[in-house]
Amino acid sequence: MNLKQIKYFCEVVEEGSAKKAAEKLHIAPTAISMQISDLEMHLGDLLFDRKSRPMQLTSLGKFFYPKAKEILENSVKLVDEAR
Repeated sequence: MNLKQIKYFCEVVEEGSAKKAAEKLHIAPTAISMQISDLEMHLGDLLFDRKSRPMQLTSLGKFFYPKAKEILENSVKLVDEAR
């Protein structure tokens, strides 16, 4: 698991779709999908229910999202404090 995967996951949640998140981040939607798939593989379960439109968070996704946001916020804070 890495910060890029966490960031992409959070962007998809916040934007409501991988396509919108990809547009915001100026990357291909497939890059987001691959990173989230790798993250799900690392976690051992799905973060999104891809059958529903718009995609909905699974119970793992609901658990993971606030903690992922905290990790991203702390990583920014760490860099700022280190500077």
